[in-house]
Amino acid sequence: MFPLDGGTGIRLTTAKYYTPSGRSIQNVGITPDIEVKLPKVDAKNGDGAHVVVREKDLERHLPTRP
Repeated sequence: MFPLDGGTGIRLTTAKYYTPSGRSIQNVGITPDIEVKLPKVDAKNGDGAHVVVREKDLERHLPTRP
């Protein structure tokens, strides 16, 4: 805990990352078993960006609260 002005503070939390089997992936990450390719970019789009699908765009998505 690091005290700050006005009676506030900040707590610094650190963590290491492990797979469920206990192998450390800290600073190396995971190589996927199956690579998922991004969809082809539509030439009509013009900006070269990949299509981003959000939950709200899916059929039967949970509605947001007002």
